[in-house]
Amino acid sequence: MAALIAAYGAYAFVKRDFGKYMLLQYHFVFFDFEESLALFLLDYVAIFSFFAVLGYYVSKIMRQQQSKSASQ
Repeated sequence: MAALIAAYGAYAFVKRDFGKYMLLQYHFVFFDFEESLALFLLDYVAIFSFFAVLGYYVSKIMRQQQSKSASQ
């Protein structure tokens, strides 16, 4: 289930051009007032979940690499 939500979060991240906003390439964020609040919140929660899952697995891989190098 988490993988599905994270995959949708990655899609929403690209669809909403969130990366350009985060890198300050867009100075103004346009909010579509015709879009329903539920869909807006769903996208943003999914984007948050994508980064949470990504961070979890990156830290898990880093811990495994650290334990491998410590045992050698």
